[in-house]
Amino acid sequence: MNKLMIVVGMLSSMSLPKPNEIKRDGTILHSNSQIEWSIENVQHLKSWVLEDLNNEIIDSTTAKLYWSTLDETEDFLIDYYVRNKK
Repeated sequence: MNKLMIVVGMLSSMSLPKPNEIKRDGTILHSNSQIEWSIENVQHLKSWVLEDLNNEIIDSTTAKLYWSTLDETEDFLIDYYVRNKK
């Protein structure tokens, strides 16, 4: 039982934000690498939308809707990354 409590404690300490990653108002700051990974994920999703459109899995109206939402999200992430670059 003690070993289980130690493992759970170690895992929770690794996953919780460190004190220097939390602002006074409680906002959690994300590292730039997390933002970069998020941008890459959005770019992967955009390529999958194109593949689905080309393979006629989705229609062009749905693809445009997905694409515009992903494009807007990518712009938000890039803007956040640029403003908070360290």
